[in-house]
Amino acid sequence: MIHGIAIPVVHSECPGDDDAMGMFVNFPSPTIYINPRLNKTAAMSTLFHECLEAIGVLYNLELTENQVCTLEVELPMLLKQNPGLRPICRKI
Repeated sequence: MIHGIAIPVVHSECPGDDDAMGMFVNFPSPTIYINPRLNKTAAMSTLFHECLEAIGVLYNLELTENQVCTLEVELPMLLKQNPGLRPICRKI
């Protein structure tokens, strides 16, 4: 659920780009596609990336791909390097 919208995650090739790892589309209905050829680690990373893309689109943040990639790497590192934040995140 992002921005009050249930967004399905579909394990299939991305529309219009069979080689893409993942894709968020907002039209005709919000959907996240994850390439089924990815291993579990890559699929989870791609899902997180596409969730960040969806947040950017749905909140009109106009994030660049570089900004999304930076958040994709840095947010998990923030939690790994600061374990004291984990209980706070669970309460939010």
